[in-house]
Amino acid sequence: MTSPKKGKANTTFLGEKSQALRRMWREERYTVLLASVFVYIILSVILPGKTWGRVLIDVIFLILVFSVVFETAHLRSFYSFLGFLGLLAILGHFISHLWAGTSVSRAILAISSILFIAAAIHRVAKRVLGSKTVTGDTIRGAIIIYLLIGTLFSSVYLLIEVTSPGSFLITNSAGKPTVVTLDQISTLFGYFSFVTLTTLGYGDIVPIKDLSRTMAWLEAFIGQIYLAVIIARLVGMYIAQSNKSST
Repeated sequence: MTSPKKGKANTTFLGEKSQALRRMWREERYTVLLASVFVYIILSVILPGKTWGRVLIDVIFLILVFSVVFETAHLRSFYSFLGFLGLLAILGHFISHLWAGTSVSRAILAISSILFIAAAIHRVAKRVLGSKTVTGDTIRGAIIIYLLIGTLFSSVYLLIEVTSPGSFLITNSAGKPTVVTLDQISTLFGYFSFVTLTTLGYGDIVPIKDLSRTMAWLEAFIGQIYLAVIIARLVGMYIAQSNKSST
């Protein structure tokens, strides 16, 4: 039989552990989210378009959705507008499996992903830019926004190509135009988006219609402005804070 003192000690220990976990979540809330975003981006590009590859990508996307929605560590966040958009994005991935290879399913997937990722960017940006002090987690949040911008535009390009085929000219290693399937296009636009965001511009995928060209230069512009203004500002503030605390 457990004594009252021992029971009280166990309760105190559990309470301290719970507080420590909550404090760690507040201070490191973007660590899991950054990892899930990065893994999702890498796997969505390198995994083959076979069934097991798409399923694995969907599992990573599910983790990404829950990482964004539950970043506040409160169950009620699942019932927020962001949680609703997260469910729509998951539904979009499910529909893309039911009607794989069709333009309608890809359009639904692109639209649901655009809505969720845009809301996720707003959610993270509100916390990062509204922070009065810069921590390592704040900088991780800023990196997450940058990665989500690239992910957002990859869905935008997919939607443009699905609704207006031929908006992009895709060439092979010999520089000659080539025809690709919808599954291959989805992977290629993930690559093209980050090449555009970082202004590398290899030229193997070229926007040739007005809307696709506009979105391409807009993404390149946003990527450069974001790095020059937001990231540089946060890193500068972080260094200044570190120097001030050390003195």
